[in-house]
Amino acid sequence: MSPSPDVRLVAVFGALSLLALWHVLAVPPSERSARRDGPHVVGDAGPPVRVKRPGLIRVRDFRPVGGIRRIRVLQGDRVELRVRSDRTEAAHLDGYDLRTRLSPGRATRLSFDAERRGSFALELEGSAEQLAELRVETRPGPRR
Repeated sequence: MSPSPDVRLVAVFGALSLLALWHVLAVPPSERSARRDGPHVVGDAGPPVRVKRPGLIRVRDFRPVGGIRRIRVLQGDRVELRVRSDRTEAAHLDGYDLRTRLSPGRATRLSFDAERRGSFALELEGSAEQLAELRVETRPGPRR
C-alpha cells in the first residue's frame, strides 16, 4: 500500500526543513553571504606566502665562494639569506637598506619580505664585493 499524498508532502517538507536548519547551523554567516565568483570574506587574502631559503652563501677572503649567487624570488615572498664568512665584515642589501654583521665561522641570517620589484645586490660593506644578486619579480595574478 503506498503512502497518501499528504504523508509524502509532510515528508518532503520535513526533509527540506532539516536541510535548511543544517545550513543555518553548520555554515557560518560569512560563507552563506560570500559570492562564489568574488573573493571569500575570510581567508582569501591572497596566495600563501612562500619562504625562499636559497642556501648558505659562503665568503672566503672577502669573495663569494663559487661566484656571485643569483637568487630569483616573487614579490611578497619571505626571503631568508644566510651568509658565512671567514672574516669580520658587514653585508648590506641595496634597495632594502638591510645590513648585518658577519662574524668569522658563524652563519648570519638576513630575513625580509620581498616587496620591491627589481634587481638588488647583496654586498660586503668594506670591500664592496658583490655576494649575490636578488631579482624580485612580479607575482603572477590569478587566472580567470
